Amino acid sequence: MTFYERYEALCRVRGIEPCSQSTAEKLGTTRSNISYWKKGTKPNVEIVRSAATMLQTSADYLLGRTDDDTDYTVAQKTGPSLPEDVTTMLSGLDSADLEKVMIYARGLLDGDKYQKRRPR
Repeated sequence: MTFYERYEALCRVRGIEPCSQSTAEKLGTTRSNISYWKKGTKPNVEIVRSAATMLQTSADYLLGRTDDDTDYTVAQKTGPSLPEDVTTMLSGLDSADLEKVMIYARGLLDGDKYQKRRPR
């Protein structure tokens, strides 16, 4: 996979529009620079670092140096990441269906099973 393919797949999983103006601004670049990534150009190191942070992955994953997309600096603080098969399934969804998954997950988390019970 190319840099852009990895970048785009993670954006989709995380509900981020990969080529939007707001995403470009968060990364400190322009939409036209992002379009060059589709053609095989790689961004500079600062943009790769920003993208890795925004997408909660490692720069090595985005650059194709590893197939492990875990950001171990975050994983150590937050616990395990999603299983690979779940990530793969989510990456195949469009933004409307990803929103449906998010709504469903929020509903599950709002249920009694996941609410911390207050001590009496």
